[in-house]
Amino acid sequence: MSRAVFKLNPPTMDPNLKGVGIDVTFSDRIKELERENERLSLENAGLKVSHTNHMIEMEALKKRINQLESRGDELLKENHVLRQHRKRVESREESRQQKLHEAEKIKRETKKQEIVSVSSQTECLNTSKLETFFHDLIQRKAQNKNFPYSEILREVSFVIHFYSPVVYKYVRSFFENLLQHPCQFVRWTSFFDACPGLIAVSFHHIAETNKTSKKYYSLACDEMAMRTDIIHHGGKFVGFVDGGGITEVKDPSQHAKNAFFVVATEINGSKTIPIAYVLTRGLQANQISDVVTKCLIAMHYAGGDVLSITFDGLPANFKAMEKMGANFELGTDNFKTFIEHPTTNEKVYMMPDSSHMFKLVRNNFKSCKLLKNGNGQFINWGYIARLQEIQDIEGVRAGNKLTRGHIQFEKQKMKTKLCAQALSHSVATAIQFCRKIEIDGFKDSEATCEFLDICDKLFDMFNSRARGSGLKAPMKNSNAGIWAPFLDNAKSYLLSLQCKSKDEYKPMHKTGKGTFVKGLVTGITSLQLIMVEIGEGKIKLE
Repeated sequence: MSRAVFKLNPPTMDPNLKGVGIDVTFSDRIKELERENERLSLENAGLKVSHTNHMIEMEALKKRINQLESRGDELLKENHVLRQHRKRVESREESRQQKLHEAEKIKRETKKQEIVSVSSQTECLNTSKLETFFHDLIQRKAQNKNFPYSEILREVSFVIHFYSPVVYKYVRSFFENLLQHPCQFVRWTSFFDACPGLIAVSFHHIAETNKTSKKYYSLACDEMAMRTDIIHHGGKFVGFVDGGGITEVKDPSQHAKNAFFVVATEINGSKTIPIAYVLTRGLQANQISDVVTKCLIAMHYAGGDVLSITFDGLPANFKAMEKMGANFELGTDNFKTFIEHPTTNEKVYMMPDSSHMFKLVRNNFKSCKLLKNGNGQFINWGYIARLQEIQDIEGVRAGNKLTRGHIQFEKQKMKTKLCAQALSHSVATAIQFCRKIEIDGFKDSEATCEFLDICDKLFDMFNSRARGSGLKAPMKNSNAGIWAPFLDNAKSYLLSLQCKSKDEYKPMHKTGKGTFVKGLVTGITSLQLIMVEIGEGKIKLE
């Protein structure tokens, strides 16, 4: 068998390298290619790294561009808001300047009349008073300017300054500043005894007011927190618990931390007058009834007729009114929203603070989540929360003022504005609109919209500052056809509300969360009875 013979030829030299003195072998060529390959690999790796860095930089630039764009949008919005604010400020300033111009014009026109009035008033003083006036001036100049002012100097100075401070300034300079400085009038008229108890100067003012025109009053009582401290004032230490002689206190050595105030507000006027206060560490029902009873008696002797008493939802307040003769058993024949005046036996109606009651509506509505109306339909807080969530996502509001602060209100419970805007007709309309266009989460929300509408209308009726037509108009016998049916329906609706208690739904006014039902039904009933008395002519507010 023959064998194949392979012959290896030696590597040939590249003819291009002949004559240059370089002997290139096969192994050298391989090494050269390997080095070239390594170089190219390094270059490729470097390119990959640079590409990666470039991509990272591009992503960072895109992120920065998005941030700048969003910041630019925010600045545009802020600029728009500031422009609107500036326009409003300019408009108010222009209006203010116009009013100042008109006031200056009126002042110039009446200046001569004021001077004439002062002259007339001075002429009214008899000759003996004028002689005494000039005699006191001469005596004051001869003796000492720090000498006390006489009664005639005070009287004349008060009269001139009342008619025209400008004229008084001239008269004072004419008499070489012998008359008192205007600041002295403030010192003479600002002091009064403000010790706990009945405030005598307030009742004196009420008596003087009622001599010229008959006023009806509403008493409001509430407790406010105060700084606990003991100070020395007027020769004694103050800051302890003090009943002011109108109620008894258990331990007068305790430091007071609250002040219980009673304030009289003119119903057919514009004044609000504090008439009594006591220093406490928390009053009980019998103490509150003592204070209110003493205030009613003092108001009678001062000539002021008290028409109603306003208080918040504190259980002690309801118990105090029950001790005075009221009865808050809803749905029974014993229900009575007035007390008899301790002196005249006239009716004094209970009007729980509507602002406080509506905040209780909002608070209990959220804590219960679900309520039931008289038809067995559910009233769901989740619809309001869902509406706010959608408005936040879309970045636009559906004709209402609902924000996150209206839903998460726990840190600002006392803001009536947040409560009124959450339980409003605009929120009900927005929920109804979302249901009609079939947005997720608003199915079967009819009962909730009805609840919000009733709360909105009731708030408007109890709000004395509301102005408008329909239920926002002042209550009169001429428009009783509008407000009377609504109040009856609202009272029945509130009494029919149910909440879950121990795995079953019970009427709210029979549970611990029904204070707002008790307060609102009491206020509605009192309002209806007051309107009956006005219609019969027993109360004349004109």
